Amino acid sequence: MFKKTFAVMSAAALAASVLSAIPVSARGGELDNSGKTAQEVVSDMGMGINLGNTFESCGTWIDASSVSNFEKAWGSPIITKDMIDGYAAEGFKTLRIPVAWSNMMDDDYTIAPEYLERVAEVAQWAVDNDMYVIINEHWDSGWIEEYPEKPEEVMNHYLAIWEQVADYFKDFDDHLIFESQNEELGNWSKVWNRWGSTDEGKQDCYDYALAFNQNFVDLVRNSGGNNDDRLLLISGIITDVDLTCDEMFQMPEDPADKMAVSVHYYTPYNFALSDNASTWGTPEEYLELNTYMRKLYTRFVSQGVPVIIGEACVGFKIMDKEDGEAREYIDAVCEQAYERGMCPVLWDINYSESGQTNNSVYKRSLQQMTDTQLKADLAGIVAAGQKEESELLPEELEMTYGETFDLSTVLGTTDFTVYVNDKNKYITADENGVISAIKAGSTDFIIHRWATDTQTELWQRVYLEVNKGGAPATRPDEEIVVKGPDYKTNQDVPLPEGWSWMETVDLIDGQTVTAKASYEDKSFSDRIVEVKITWYSAADESSAADSKTADDKSSSKADTSSKAASTETKTTNTASATNASTGASTASALALAAVVGAVAVVAKRKNK
Repeated sequence: MFKKTFAVMSAAALAASVLSAIPVSARGGELDNSGKTAQEVVSDMGMGINLGNTFESCGTWIDASSVSNFEKAWGSPIITKDMIDGYAAEGFKTLRIPVAWSNMMDDDYTIAPEYLERVAEVAQWAVDNDMYVIINEHWDSGWIEEYPEKPEEVMNHYLAIWEQVADYFKDFDDHLIFESQNEELGNWSKVWNRWGSTDEGKQDCYDYALAFNQNFVDLVRNSGGNNDDRLLLISGIITDVDLTCDEMFQMPEDPADKMAVSVHYYTPYNFALSDNASTWGTPEEYLELNTYMRKLYTRFVSQGVPVIIGEACVGFKIMDKEDGEAREYIDAVCEQAYERGMCPVLWDINYSESGQTNNSVYKRSLQQMTDTQLKADLAGIVAAGQKEESELLPEELEMTYGETFDLSTVLGTTDFTVYVNDKNKYITADENGVISAIKAGSTDFIIHRWATDTQTELWQRVYLEVNKGGAPATRPDEEIVVKGPDYKTNQDVPLPEGWSWMETVDLIDGQTVTAKASYEDKSFSDRIVEVKITWYSAADESSAADSKTADDKSSSKADTSSKAASTETKTTNTASATNASTGASTASALALAAVVGAVAVVAKRKNK
């Protein structure tokens, strides 16, 4: 279908035949954002929603004789003004319109006038409702993925689209935003596969993406009308948060300095984009969300580059999730994005009354949301406003065995919850948020501090090293002789303060048994002592027995002295070996600290 060579035509020549299809007055508007920064514009965009599976529908099986055939191909009804009015009435302030511009295109890349006209008509309905509108070049059958093999052909195709779109929509006011691409920039798996074992080709993929984005900015800025100062949305690498936050990603240069970056959020995949999970909302999952939002804030928002999350929702079988789980997920994503100055745009397709398509939040046929509570929640998030990023605790802390640590003194609030893995044997946390170190070793815990009037919600994992502290002041004798009928087991034999028996051993009259004692924390060899206990049942045991005991001690005194050095060496070596083992255990604990485990709420200061 596409020609192997193509010289990009001028905007005037290419669009002259289609500009008359829509009156000039209908393309105009009243909003002037020329004095606003990109962040101020994004902050004004509120909550957004996609007009999904509509103008981006594509496929060779679709009859290309009319726009309506594409508009309806993936399940959408013909879009009406009432439907668009309904989005605004339900509280949405931004409408993203994904478009496959190649659907009705000639071999010289000329877009059919009726396709431009129809998209412009729907966009105008949204603008008339004081809504922002995002128009992009969507997947469009994936031709952009051929760029490494056909760079000239693919780039010409891309530039031809934007030359026509930029010219056709140039007189729309600042409600209109152009988005450079959808999820395809960077998705050149033949050059580099992010799941592979090497970074070879990675820089090439990032360079290719920058070339598309830079050409997009240059073309739009030089296309006249309101395009010289219009907000431009720059596609991230596959719109993936991690890949886009990578230092390899660069924003293009823009003389107007008015750009935002686009990412999508469907994490975790098993919940958002498949039916492998029907529940969401563990502390680990909230922590994951918070970590990604902080990453976007740190990499872009804090550096003056606003973020629009162009797609975010439960994009698969939303009605099959357990009661309230999808709403909780959408609420959490939107709240954590919006309070950081980002604009979340829900992915949404048409609601099917038959239930075959049950992942919609808005019924186009009724012009209303499917979940009234979600509507109220989103309105509440917008009303709460944007906030300053909350400060994190240090990621690593140290305590000594037996110490306590009051988290409220660090967080400056009592509105927080502490989550400790229910298998944790190193710390406890009481209802006041006080951490107690009960065993030496490495562990972690999660803190959740609710959003305040001025600061964002905080979820953080803290890694904690509990040190063993000093050695005990007193130790049990290694050999003990007891007399009398009151002694039955080693538990009846007293030990110095802080020491306790680790086991129960029956005493045998006139014989010696061995039992282990420990000093509070049993993790280290220098706090475990093996004690030999000799017991005589009679309190007035014969003097012969006493004499024999005394003689034995006297005769062995020299041997004891001569063996002292070797015994000390042996003890030291044993302790070293044990400490080495403990070190390995500590390293293992640190490595496993991030693994999702069973989690229990052990300290909760106040109901939200």
